[in-house]
Amino acid sequence: MEHELSGVQIEAAARQLYRIGRHHHWFSGPPDYREMDAIAVSEFEGLVEEILRAAGNARPA
Repeated sequence: MEHELSGVQIEAAARQLYRIGRHHHWFSGPPDYREMDAIAVSEFEGLVEEILRAAGNARPA
């Protein structure tokens, strides 16, 4: 059964991943998530949504 994710959950996870990624220099970009352009935000949140869905659907081996 797939868990439904809200936009608020996806955005919160995206902001956290962005903050951690910038801190560890995994990627570059504006210092603040809110400064990214709309396309970048949409793509980044889409990536985060896929990660959250995969984690939510994972089952112990």
